[in-house]
Amino acid sequence: MFLIKIFHFLKGYVILSISGQNKEEFLNKIIANGVKPRNLDFQKDRILVQVELRDFFKIKEITKGVRVHIEKKRGLVFLLKKLTSRKLFLAGLIAV
Repeated sequence: MFLIKIFHFLKGYVILSISGQNKEEFLNKIIANGVKPRNLDFQKDRILVQVELRDFFKIKEITKGVRVHIEKKRGLVFLLKKLTSRKLFLAGLIAV
């Protein structure tokens, strides 16, 4: 289980908030297109779904009738992007 979490962190994933009229139909459509949603959390007015970063771009084409918002971005890709903007921090890590 721990290795699976590390693998998903290395690839990067996004936690999405899905709201609107056809939430369940939208989930069926993305599963039919090969997206594997994980950690589904059904709340009163929305659904939280965790998908891989590469699958997020497949979802953008199907978003008719629902609203999809990015709640969190997780993974090595986003961490490296954040660290590259901090040049002095990277220089300090290399110096140590």
